[in-house]
Amino acid sequence: PEASLRGFWGLKDAFDPKGLLNPAKVLPERDKLQTPEPSLLPEGSFRAVAPRLARTEGGASFPYDAEAAAKLLALASREHTGVLLRGKGSKLGETADTPVISTTAMNRVLDVNAENMTVSVEAGLSWSDLQAAVREHGQVVPLWPPHGDQATVGGVVATDGSGPHRLLHGTCRDLVLGMRFALPGGEVAQVGGRCVKNVSGYALDKLKIGSHGSLGCIVEVTFRTRPLPERVLTLCLAPSTGDGTAAVKKLGTRVVASHLIPSAFEALSA
Repeated sequence: PEASLRGFWGLKDAFDPKGLLNPAKVLPERDKLQTPEPSLLPEGSFRAVAPRLARTEGGASFPYDAEAAAKLLALASREHTGVLLRGKGSKLGETADTPVISTTAMNRVLDVNAENMTVSVEAGLSWSDLQAAVREHGQVVPLWPPHGDQATVGGVVATDGSGPHRLLHGTCRDLVLGMRFALPGGEVAQVGGRCVKNVSGYALDKLKIGSHGSLGCIVEVTFRTRPLPERVLTLCLAPSTGDGTAAVKKLGTRVVASHLIPSAFEALSA
């Protein structure tokens, strides 16, 4: 898509304005990229026009699709108004008078490909509903982020939530295969894909992970999945005497050096 290609050039310009790094890297010639059509936006302020594009409530707008989210961002950009991108707000405090764009109305499961072990969903889907959708196929997205019962998919990715199981399965960067996101210029870009092996320019999806909404509004995400384990065993140990910290460190070293492959290892203090 043109929006993604322009994003590649923007990233190249930001980090290598003189074009000196890796000159063999193939990017489309700039003059072959089409100039984006200007967004046809209604006249009026963001707060006045937002109800025409999305459901609004209490200063927040709830677009139903990626295109509406992009138009809301373009409206805000036109009048130089800052906006707060939010899912369910499990990691946010008070928003004061800042306009809010919430993704929670974009909450569909788009595709569960059990054979290829991938799942594509909209960003406003709750994390628990994502897990329920893949669990029906005997699979799981192996991330257990903080506040996972309250968080949305987009919120987890935007904050790079993971949890203790990253010891075995990694973080969002290891499990996200692709995404779509809305941009302040009114465009919707797509990077990555819905298959495990895909190479298409710079990994802009990885750049979005942990960006806290500062680089666009995530509207769709594709994850790789894993088979549900046949059995889960949790072992809790507590040092009875002596230096507890030293005992925990010794235990961790022995476990890592053994044939065991733990999915999580946590040390707690009283």
